Amino acid sequence: MMVLIVPLWTFISGCGSGGGGGGADSSGTTSKISGTVIDGPVIGARVALVNSNGKSLIAIKTGTDATYSISVPDGTTYPLRVSVTGGTDKVTEEAPAAMDSLIQDASQTTANVTPMTTLIYQAVIAKAGNLDQMTSTMLADAKKNVITQFGFGIDAESSTIDPIATPVDSGNVSSMVRSSEALAETARRAVGSDQTTVAQVLTLMGEDLADGYIDGKKNGADLANTLPSGFTATTIASAVAQQKVAVGLEVLANDMTVTKSDGTELSAATTRTLLSEGVNRIVPTLSSSAALSKMDQMPLSRNQWTQMMTDLGNVIKIQSTLGESTSTLSALESEARNLQPGQPSTGKLNTTLTSNAISGVDTITSNLKTSQFATTLISSAAAAVGPPGSFTISGAILDGPVIGAIITIKDSTDTTILGTTTSGADARYVMTLPSGASFPLHVSSSGGTNQISGETAASMDSYVIDANQTTANLSPITSVMYHAARSAAGRLVSVTATIAALIKTGIIDEFGFGIDAQDSTFDPITSPIRSGNVASVVRASPALAETIRRAAGPETTTVSQSFAMLGEDMADGTLNGTNNGATILSTAPTGFNITSLITAIMQHKAIVAVEVANNSLKTTYRDGTQISASDVLTALSKAVNTLVPSVTTSNATTTMAALLVSTRQNLQITEDITEALKEQSTRGVSTTNLTALQTAAASLQSAQTGAGVVSTSVIDAAAVTATSLTNSIRNGT
Repeated sequence: MMVLIVPLWTFISGCGSGGGGGGADSSGTTSKISGTVIDGPVIGARVALVNSNGKSLIAIKTGTDATYSISVPDGTTYPLRVSVTGGTDKVTEEAPAAMDSLIQDASQTTANVTPMTTLIYQAVIAKAGNLDQMTSTMLADAKKNVITQFGFGIDAESSTIDPIATPVDSGNVSSMVRSSEALAETARRAVGSDQTTVAQVLTLMGEDLADGYIDGKKNGADLANTLPSGFTATTIASAVAQQKVAVGLEVLANDMTVTKSDGTELSAATTRTLLSEGVNRIVPTLSSSAALSKMDQMPLSRNQWTQMMTDLGNVIKIQSTLGESTSTLSALESEARNLQPGQPSTGKLNTTLTSNAISGVDTITSNLKTSQFATTLISSAAAAVGPPGSFTISGAILDGPVIGAIITIKDSTDTTILGTTTSGADARYVMTLPSGASFPLHVSSSGGTNQISGETAASMDSYVIDANQTTANLSPITSVMYHAARSAAGRLVSVTATIAALIKTGIIDEFGFGIDAQDSTFDPITSPIRSGNVASVVRASPALAETIRRAAGPETTTVSQSFAMLGEDMADGTLNGTNNGATILSTAPTGFNITSLITAIMQHKAIVAVEVANNSLKTTYRDGTQISASDVLTALSKAVNTLVPSVTTSNATTTMAALLVSTRQNLQITEDITEALKEQSTRGVSTTNLTALQTAAASLQSAQTGAGVVSTSVIDAAAVTATSLTNSIRNGT
C-alpha cells in the first residue's frame, strides 16, 4: 500500500492579533508576509497564498483589526497571488467581494489586499498572461495606472504610498480606508452592488486597464473575462467612467455614501462615522474622532486632482458622444481647475453644481444599465476615451432606417479608403480608423434595405470634420448637407467647421421637416440618435427622399442625383437653381434640368411637409404605388424601435402622434406652400386645392401637436394638383 505524505504546513490556518499564524515546510525555514484587508476593514476573511499554477499553499483569517500575518516556507516559487474571500466589511457589515493582491518575491514583507490591489493584480495578469510571466516593469506600470486613474486620494497622506507593499499605519490609514471604499463603491454603483458582480467588475476593470485605458477593450481586442449578465464591456467602461466622477466628487467633499448589496444606501453621515471607526479598528492609536478630522482636512493630492480633471473630461466626451448635454459637467470642470493640490478640498466646490453633476451622471448610468442607448453608440462613447492612435466613428443610416448598407469612409482626397463596414440590424455602424487621417472625411452608404419600403435604399453621404467628431449619421438631409458643404468650399479638403455650421442652418430651415421637433439643437450629422430625438428624426428623415420620389421619380439613382443637385444649389444658402449665380454642375435626373427639378420639388415639398406635421406621411414604392399613411406610421414606429430598442413600437406611435410642430417646421410649411402657389399661378394651374391646403395648414401652430389637424382629403387633393404639374414639367409641357 502506498502512503501519500503531504506537508503539514499546507493545512495550517489560524488567526490572532493581526490575524497571525502560519506554518513551515519540513525544513522549518520560513519567511513572513503581513498585510491589511480593506474594503472598509474586513475581519474574518480567508487569506490564501496561491502559486502561479493556481495551487493554494496556505490560508489564514484576518483578525479583528483586519490584518493578517502568514509564514511562507523557503523554497516557495514566487510570485504569489494573495486571494481574499469572505469575512465581514465593517462599513457595510456584509461580506465584501473577492479581492486579490500579489507577492513579487521573498523580499516583500507586506501585501495589503484592497479593491485597488485587485485592479493591480488583474492588470498584471491581463498583460503577463500568467502570474509567473509577470515582470517588475509590468507591476510598476499597473500600480502607476491604478493610483492615477482609481486612486481617489490614496496618496493624500503619503505621496510615495504603494497600495500593495506599504504597511498601513497612522500616517496613511485614513486615506487608505477612504480610497478603498471609494473604488468598491464605484463598481457597485456602475454595475451592481452584490458581491459577485463587484468581483466581476473589478476583474474586468483590471483587464481593461492593462493597456492604460478603461474603454472596454485591451489593446483594441475584446476582454476575455466573464461579463455580468446584461452588460457589454463598453457599457461597463462607460458606466464606470460616470461613477468615477460621482464618487470622486463625494470623496473631495468627504460626504461619500455607500451602497449595500441589496441596493440600500448608507447616508454620508453614517458612512463618515463608519469609515472613521474603521480607521480606529485598524490603527487603535488613532481615535475615530481624530480619523474623521483627518478626512475632513485631507489635502488634495496631485494624482487625485489629475484623476478628477481626467474623469470629468472623459465623461464629457462620453456624454457628448451619447448625445447628452454636458453644460453642467463643463461648468464643474472649469471650477475644479481652481482646486489646489496640497490643500483640503472639502467645501471648495459649489454644492449645487456638484449635486446636479452627480444627478446627471447617475441618470446616464441608469440609462446605460437599462440599455437606453444603442450598443454601437456605447462602443463609440467608450472608444472616445480609449488609447490614442485611432479614432472611432459611428452613426445611424436613416431613410427607413437602412439595414445592410455598405459604409465607406475616405480621406479628404476622396480617393483613399480608410475603412468599410456594414450597417447592422439596428441600422447603425461603428468603425475604428487609424490616426493620421487627412480630414475632413467623406462617409458614404450604398445599398442596404429601407425598412419602410423593403426596397434598396438610395446612396447617401455625410462627413467627419475632424477627430473630435465621433458621430456621422447618413440620411437624405445629411447627403444634401455634404454636397452643399463640398460645393461651398470648392473641394472636400477645404470644408471647415464654420462652413458646415452655416450649411446646416440653411438646410434644416429648407428641408428639416420637423427633424428638430424633439431637440431644437439636433444636428443631422453629428447628433447621436437616442430616445430623446429618435421619433422626430425617424419621421422626418424619409420626407426629403419621398419629396424627390414624387417630384423626379422613385429610382434610387434619381434620388441620389437629386441629393447632389440640391446640395450644390444650397451651397449659397438659397434654393434657386444656381450656386452663387453659377450653373449647377451636378448631373440632373432624366427628364429634368436644375430649374425644372427645383420647381417639381417645391410642389411636392409643400405637400410632404404638411403630411409629416399631420403624422400622415405616405411613401412611394419603386413601381410608383404608394404605401398608405397608416402602414407608414406602423413602419416608422418599428423603425424607432429598431434604432433605439428601449423605445417600444407602441410608445413610438404615441410619441409621434404627440410631437409638437417646431418653429422651423411651421415656417417651412408656410413658405413651401407660398412658393408652390406662386409657381402654380405663374403656370396658369388652378390653385384651388393648394389654397385650401394653405387655409387648413394655418391651423398647424408651433409648439402644438400637429397630428390629425389637417384633413387628409385636403392634402390628397393638393397632391393631385402637384403631381399633375410635375408630370407636365417632366413631359416638357
